[in-house]
Amino acid sequence: KAQEFAAGKTMIKAEAKFPLMHITVGKISQKEEELIQNIRTLLEAVKPRNIGKATLASTMSPGIKLQLN
Repeated sequence: KAQEFAAGKTMIKAEAKFPLMHITVGKISQKEEELIQNIRTLLEAVKPRNIGKATLASTMSPGIKLQLN
């Protein structure tokens, strides 16, 4: 939830050879508003200028490219 992200409670996986992060922002069962708030909180913490591209995907679905501007 957004409160957990704000408190720094999340799991981030990074790739060893590439500047790539895998971050969980919620579960498919969460309300849309909660997921949106989690993504906004994440972007505020990471700073969009430090992100080249972002894709949102569930475990077994194709990704959706996000516009960061």
